Amino acid sequence: MSTSSYTSVNVYIDVKPEFVDAFKIASLKNSVESTKEIGISRFDLLQDQNDNTKFLLTEVYKSADAPAAHKQTAHYNAWRATVADMMATPRSNTKVRSEREGDRRVLKRETKLTTHAKYTILSPKSSLDWDYPDQKKAA
Repeated sequence: MSTSSYTSVNVYIDVKPEFVDAFKIASLKNSVESTKEIGISRFDLLQDQNDNTKFLLTEVYKSADAPAAHKQTAHYNAWRATVADMMATPRSNTKVRSEREGDRRVLKRETKLTTHAKYTILSPKSSLDWDYPDQKKAA
């Protein structure tokens, strides 16, 4: 039976109210560029439905090395420099590992999820989907 493992990183960001629009523009650009990386399966920007200053980045990586590789890219470093002063508080994150064995998926949370907010996905639809490499779609 084939097994694959993905790491999902959820990054929680509080933005100063006067920077919400600029943050969205910079973060959407980073999201689009990130989906082009070979080690990224999915990269979404979400905005809290009840508080427009709260955002969530959902990053799904194909390997344990992919998050570090992502942090070396020009688009990530440009995003980080651009949004640094826009944040009201330091960003925080949770990590979840997803393992797929055949048709069964097992989630292993590495840190406790601390929010119950509702988010709206802002990222444009990409050609990427949630399929795993060893789970080919029938034609």
